[in-house]
Amino acid sequence: MSQTLEVWTEKYRPRKLKDIHGHVSICKYLTRILTVKPSARPHLLLHGPPGTGKTTLAYAYTGELYPKFSMPLFSMYLNASDERTIEVIRDRIIDFAKTSWPGIQRKVIIFDEVETMTDSAQIALRALLDEYDENPDRAPQFIFICNCLSRVQNLIRSRCLCFYMGSLSPTNMQDMLISIGKTENRPESDIPTKLGLFLTRGDMRQIVIQYQNSNIIDKKLQYIIRLLNAPRDRLDYVLDDILQHISQNHLLMALLSVLRWLGWDVHSPEIFTGLLQGCMYCSLFPHSTEPLKCLLRDTFDAQEKKFASAL
Repeated sequence: MSQTLEVWTEKYRPRKLKDIHGHVSICKYLTRILTVKPSARPHLLLHGPPGTGKTTLAYAYTGELYPKFSMPLFSMYLNASDERTIEVIRDRIIDFAKTSWPGIQRKVIIFDEVETMTDSAQIALRALLDEYDENPDRAPQFIFICNCLSRVQNLIRSRCLCFYMGSLSPTNMQDMLISIGKTENRPESDIPTKLGLFLTRGDMRQIVIQYQNSNIIDKKLQYIIRLLNAPRDRLDYVLDDILQHISQNHLLMALLSVLRWLGWDVHSPEIFTGLLQGCMYCSLFPHSTEPLKCLLRDTFDAQEKKFASAL
């Protein structure tokens, strides 16, 4: 009998606010909102980079509103990029909101990728919110989700309580992977380092997908370690080989992140600033490696001289 392969991003999605990794202050605030009367709960707008838990937080909060009921009875998920027109969205919302169930005082509508809506569609959505303001007894609570807050009109933002959900810390990401690994009987050696996770910029969804597929999550870190440990007379050859596997701009971004993690921006600010400016220059020539080679040689030589003078 074959086993069904379950996607780990759904299998291990936290179902309660207390189980969410990171975003402690936001979870505490939402827990307090759960205790107020339904009509006093504000509309919410969760924004931040991809993979930081915005949809997970929305589902966890919604699930705790009426834990004895099935979520489809009192909640509806909409994705603006999947719906055709604002008229279709409006009709679906109205049809959903007008039904009622004993024990459910206020329904919830989770509206994802709201920033992908056109300006006219966002204005029409604002008008729908105004209609419900005039009829609070049947008004659902909206939870808007977006990556870029600036693309959401102020007409909608001003009606919501906004929370920024930044990238997860490497510690939070590592703790979640360790928990998954124990359940799935994965060896601890598969868990990437905190520095490797730092280079992923906190996209937990992609990290879990790669972990499930046994992909190397901290591959960029391996390239940077190889580059930093390369003999100076072999640096050009090592760099050419690394660039066969990763683009020059991605390598530069990873290098800056690692050196910042190592404290170069604090202990060697002038060298780090020069490297940052050089990276901006090299990014203008993505198909030429000579500027990058010169930049790395000058940077490593300057750092070695600084260490030598300090001894």
